[in-house]
Amino acid sequence: MTPLLLLLACGQPGPTAAVVTEPTLTATVAAKQVAEGQPVTLTVDLRQPVDWQVAVQGPAAQGLTVQLDDEQGPTTLSGAVRTTRTYTLTGPAGSYVVQPGAARVTSPAGETSTLTAPPVFVDIGVAGPLAQGLHDYQAPPPPEEPPWALYAAMAGVGLLAVGAAVGVWAWSRRQPVVVAPPPPPHVAARTAWGEVRARAVERGGDLDDHAQAVALSVVLRQYLEAITGWPATRRTGPEILRFIEREAVAGASAKVHAGQILSATDRLKFAREGGGEAFFTQLDDAFDRVIEATRPVHDRGEGAS
Repeated sequence: MTPLLLLLACGQPGPTAAVVTEPTLTATVAAKQVAEGQPVTLTVDLRQPVDWQVAVQGPAAQGLTVQLDDEQGPTTLSGAVRTTRTYTLTGPAGSYVVQPGAARVTSPAGETSTLTAPPVFVDIGVAGPLAQGLHDYQAPPPPEEPPWALYAAMAGVGLLAVGAAVGVWAWSRRQPVVVAPPPPPHVAARTAWGEVRARAVERGGDLDDHAQAVALSVVLRQYLEAITGWPATRRTGPEILRFIEREAVAGASAKVHAGQILSATDRLKFAREGGGEAFFTQLDDAFDRVIEATRPVHDRGEGAS
């Protein structure tokens, strides 16, 4: 066989698989909103280097029944091991927070850490709001691009009439309209944290320990994202702590207290360790210390807003 025919027979080389240097855990749902009585399909994908050890805990969602439907793998390709699990979640109509699960990972050097995927918010038989009122703590989706051409045409048609009416009104009032600025991030975070704590079962509310842990970890991540612009809401606890240290977001003490909140809420969410009023009172104190260490300097002398 000539070299040319041999080359054609072999074909073109396929794409090289990306090298996996550390474990990753991702979760997706087929649909974030389903009809009442229909299941939510959740897919959890784990990828890890062959020399890492990973122990995975399944997903959980308060009020929903979780069932493992399919498991593919582990399969090994280019030095990486992949396992994909598909679950169905069923329950009554409502909005739910789905924790896709957690993984305890051990590196070849023997270092251990917890790997988590961000929570997924789903609606069954309802049109929202998402996840037990937690939509107040979630970043809103970017607005669609306005139809500027249509707006311009409409403005041109009514420009004279509207301008005259506004001019008469402004002359009669001659008082500026004061629009209150949005609260600074540390004030908004304290308010959100307080609202979650007020809804605790121990305080007569409707949030049990697990739901509190989910909500408080979201509040902390939202606050860190607001003051840094870094996507803390889509990162794991260890990743957040490494970012705080690398970017000098706060001093060593604040990092320790942020770590206490992230670690404690993860243990309660995934291992059901901890809980109770004393447990959350300690988290209140740690949260206050994080806020005091990261709020603007000119606000440090004020009480909790």
